[in-house]
Amino acid sequence: HCCCCRPTDLITSLQSRLEMLSQNHQSIDVDTLLDDLDTVEQKKLECEQALESPDSFTDIQQEIFHSDPRDTPDLDLDEQVKEEYELWKDQQEKHYQRLVDMVTTLQEELERQGFNLKQFYASPSCPNEETEPTWKLLADKQIDEQKREEEKKHRQHQKKNPPPHRKKLNSPSDEELLDDVED
Repeated sequence: HCCCCRPTDLITSLQSRLEMLSQNHQSIDVDTLLDDLDTVEQKKLECEQALESPDSFTDIQQEIFHSDPRDTPDLDLDEQVKEEYELWKDQQEKHYQRLVDMVTTLQEELERQGFNLKQFYASPSCPNEETEPTWKLLADKQIDEQKREEEKKHRQHQKKNPPPHRKKLNSPSDEELLDDVED
């Protein structure tokens, strides 16, 4: 089964977490929401690419032509390819819509928690698509994606290795020691 017919465990767990969030009005920490948003946006991009890819039709065609003839009904192979492609496309579009809905829900929750989405999505330099060459726009996009990936890794590292809490200074000798270190 493909991810359209039966969502992956990852998508299922994200959906259940979002449902729990909306039903119980619980909050999920911003780092987890950002990680989820990044994952869902990546899956959405993969889905878009699959829908736009001319190879999708060819892949289905190859799969049908290489299948056991006893498994195929009495339909003309070309007709069967068209039917299978339309079914796949319909399922892929439904999956895409599910992902779009998940992105929207995650973005709304982040905004509810005071997270600045404009800043998160904003490019460090706002390129003008009319005047900038395509190669530069693509390079800038790649750099932005790399920065987001680095930020994600940093958040994951911070989650696994939180900064140590500062010890309260109770005795004057501790304060004197700190003053000596700072001087």
